[in-house]
Amino acid sequence: MLKKTTLALLLLCGTTTIYAQDIKKEIKTIETKMDAFASKTGIITKFTDTKLGVLKLSYGGVAETRIRKINSGTASSYFYQIEKEGKYSCSKASIK
Repeated sequence: MLKKTTLALLLLCGTTTIYAQDIKKEIKTIETKMDAFASKTGIITKFTDTKLGVLKLSYGGVAETRIRKINSGTASSYFYQIEKEGKYSCSKASIK
């Protein structure tokens, strides 16, 4: 009887330690092209905005537009940005 109890206890401890060693992979968040370009670590990044006119929306209201130049090290890229302020938040869209 003592051997059966000891064997059951060892099997129980063995199975719990096996499941305790699972390595969970980190979930990588989806980055936009602008985030990927501007978030390089160890490189100086400079943003230069050129304001354009307002964009009239079909359901009323207006949105601000601009061209954003991003200098990241020796590389540079241009993005067309549309920004609309809502009642509680601000929405931005970037087009490369």
